Amino acid sequence: MADIEADVIIVGSGVSGALTAELFPARLRYSGISFSQQMAGLPGGALTPLIAAALVNWSGGKSWPVAAYLAVGGLLSFTAIYFAAEKYRVSITDPTGSGFSPLPQPQPA
Repeated sequence: MADIEADVIIVGSGVSGALTAELFPARLRYSGISFSQQMAGLPGGALTPLIAAALVNWSGGKSWPVAAYLAVGGLLSFTAIYFAAEKYRVSITDPTGSGFSPLPQPQPA
């Protein structure tokens, strides 16, 4: 079971690195990724145990509200990824993220 969990974490880490690199233009990439990961840690990591404990207390010891809370979080994550900007044809080194290179292009003779 630990091997499966490790594989899921490894695959998720690889995908998140590629996704977050595409979300920001080159000149903002490092700061944008850092800021978004730090801000995501607040509701996703710091508040989740408190909310889970409150939900278990509210439900009289049942765990289904915690499962529903995690399912809603997963649905929100899936929705955000689905609507994220697709940068398939934009160069990852493009400083503006617009898809147009600031350098002049050679003209055919």
